[in-house]
Amino acid sequence: YSAVLKIENPVQKYSADIDSYYDFTHLFTALAQTLGEGYAIHKQDIFVRKQFASEPADGQEFLSASYFRYFKGRVYTDSATYITITQESKKSRLLSFDNKKWRDFLVKIRKVQDQLKDAGIAAHFLNKEEASEYVDRFFAMNFKDKIVSMSNFKVDEESIDMGDKRCKVYSLVDVDCANLPSAIRPFTNIEVNNTSMPVDLMSLVDNIPGAEVVVYNQIVYMPNQKRELSLLDLSLIHI
Repeated sequence: YSAVLKIENPVQKYSADIDSYYDFTHLFTALAQTLGEGYAIHKQDIFVRKQFASEPADGQEFLSASYFRYFKGRVYTDSATYITITQESKKSRLLSFDNKKWRDFLVKIRKVQDQLKDAGIAAHFLNKEEASEYVDRFFAMNFKDKIVSMSNFKVDEESIDMGDKRCKVYSLVDVDCANLPSAIRPFTNIEVNNTSMPVDLMSLVDNIPGAEVVVYNQIVYMPNQKRELSLLDLSLIHI
């Protein structure tokens, strides 16, 4: 079972608020603890290059119309965040149904939504139409146009060609090599006018040169820790 939440990320990129980075990290730790074993959290941050355009409103004053006209056509980066919560099924049992697990899934995703709202984060579950549009836009890598159309895919070892556009995938973390530090803070410092200012660790993701759409994926699985540790011990014994 899966459910998709669209949330509004409350942390501003250049807010220089260290506490907000920690609060957001602690919140997602709490969400993972609420879901527990057998669940997966998939967080997608989508950054889209757009040109500013305002819809003319009836009775709009001259100064307001001039203000929006001044920015018309300027390029800016829009962002959206989606969280997909999945209850994993056993292998070879993809289509099985367990009423108890289904009720557990419903209870936990509602708890997650309540935790987000208690933290002051606007969040709502996508309905059938919204989820279908979200999937179509992801496959077309088009989060800008009102009407989404698919194009032919050409796949090679380097990229996926989609019409006159090209999609590339980069892994930021090597999951097969556990060489991460035991502790890491959720921000880094940059120098601005000889002054140190904190920004997000992945602050460069939203301004990759020449990229029209950037989808930043983070996936966390919550396995049975005792079982995983026993499997690791067995592998060490075999080695």
